[in-house]
Amino acid sequence: VKILPDDLKLNPKIVTHWYLQDGYHNKARGYHRISTQSFSKIEVERLSEMLDKLLGISSDVQLHGGGPVIYITKTNGRDKFTDCISEHVPFQCFKYKL
Repeated sequence: VKILPDDLKLNPKIVTHWYLQDGYHNKARGYHRISTQSFSKIEVERLSEMLDKLLGISSDVQLHGGGPVIYITKTNGRDKFTDCISEHVPFQCFKYKL
């Protein structure tokens, strides 16, 4: 079980590293998903709100595999998300996730 720290502050670099470790890009369906099933639904909703408030990235929280995950679709901010993280991807081999 993971616990979301109360003092967590998201920025593009943190979101990039988080996504590269726990994210998935479904190019055929046009969404990014961040696997957050180990957090409570309340914590995942808080992360989703932080993405929106701090970075202007809208997302949806949906159940997947028995837990809440964050979805970023074309209609709710996928392009802004990609722009936000693309300059912080440290290695070329991770570019496929964009």
